[in-house]
Amino acid sequence: MIIRNGNVFQEDGSFRKMDLYVKDGKLVSGEAEVSDKEEIDASGLKILPGLVDIHSHGAVGHDFSDADAAGLKKILQYEKVHGVTSYCPTSMTLPMDALIRIFASATEVEQDESCARIVGLNMEGPFLDPAKKGAHVEEYIRKPDIEFFRECQNASGGRIKVISIGHTGADYDCAAKAMEKGAHHVTHLYNAMNPLGHRAPGVIAAAADDPLCMVEMIGDGIHIHPAVVRNTFRMFGKERIVLISDSMMAAGME
Repeated sequence: MIIRNGNVFQEDGSFRKMDLYVKDGKLVSGEAEVSDKEEIDASGLKILPGLVDIHSHGAVGHDFSDADAAGLKKILQYEKVHGVTSYCPTSMTLPMDALIRIFASATEVEQDESCARIVGLNMEGPFLDPAKKGAHVEEYIRKPDIEFFRECQNASGGRIKVISIGHTGADYDCAAKAMEKGAHHVTHLYNAMNPLGHRAPGVIAAAADDPLCMVEMIGDGIHIHPAVVRNTFRMFGKERIVLISDSMMAAGME
């Protein structure tokens, strides 16, 4: 396949008008290597690698926490149509028996070429600070429990991938200690945590100080002011920021 005249995303973040040559699903260097000469005119369109969303609860009337494999497949199909090719279904704070059913449903979904690929699961909760619970249900919040986690991980077939700091009132020292122990990830930076203060810098500054820490940001212009998004890129650099949707079942509906 040959894709003509598209504005192709470059490694430096710019776009360049060029042709792409595809053989057996992979890019090759020139037309001579392409056996299928079908052409697609991408004039006026941008061509990007598949997007990755590591924090999303649902879309088109379905939620991962429904524990419904058929519904999860519809979410994955919606994501693929919108350019998301790798996806981490994300759970909410619920009792262990419910979470076990939810994580097991990810092993049951029938994925095909119409679907975004599940590359891991994001377990958001139930080990949260009630004071920073956000949309999570307080009665289901628990103190950290490794056996609880292990049962969920077993049900998921080992698919839970991210150890994260989030929905927390942790101060700088507490967050820094957690990062030293290996929690090099922050759930939706700025949201559901204390703000960055010049005398109480909290999770945000601890994450900035940890060169291994990746931080999620909801880039919709509502959860975080655009000026803060710009300055966060200056503070962390583009290599450590993970833009997420944190979408829920209303995404994609009228």
